[in-house]
Amino acid sequence: MNPKQIKSRIIEVTLDLIDSPEVMEEVDKEIFLDTPLMDIGIDSLAVLELVVTLEREYGVRLSEEELVEITCLQDILKLLLDKQAG
Repeated sequence: MNPKQIKSRIIEVTLDLIDSPEVMEEVDKEIFLDTPLMDIGIDSLAVLELVVTLEREYGVRLSEEELVEITCLQDILKLLLDKQAG
């Protein structure tokens, strides 16, 4: 998948986790990706759920070290793209 598709999927899964799929049309995706996870209602358990979902979909595995570095959705996108590239 290309970066745009991965970005859209990350946002879609995140909005499902916070029970706000209707927000999708109103969200500025670039700002949303850079917003701290806690500010959008994503706690550490939800981050884990999000990452596990994306790992399964994209066939990648993120290490514990990588997981603790995640502060926003952009971090997840970067990690997924890096894993796919290398």
